[in-house]
Amino acid sequence: MQVSFPEDVTERLTAKASEMNLPPEEVVKFIVETILGPSTLEIDQEIVQDQDLGAALERARADVRAGRVFDHAEVVEWHRRHPE
Repeated sequence: MQVSFPEDVTERLTAKASEMNLPPEEVVKFIVETILGPSTLEIDQEIVQDQDLGAALERARADVRAGRVFDHAEVVEWHRRHPE
C-alpha cells in the first residue's frame, strides 16, 4: 500500500523521524499502530505469552461473575451518598 501526504505533513514526518533517529516509514507505522491499536490476534497472543496477564484477566472475569464489579454510575452514586 502506498499513501501520499501533503508536503507540510511530509516535512513534519521527516523532522520527527530525524528527532527519533528512525526512518520516516517507521514513524508512520508507529502512528498508524497507535491509532488502530493491536489486532485481536495480537492481544490473544500477548495473553497466551504472559501468564501473569492471563491470571489477572481470569481473576477479573471471576470478580465480574461474582458481582464484585460495579459500573461507573453505581460508584458515582455511592460517592454522592457518602460525601465524607
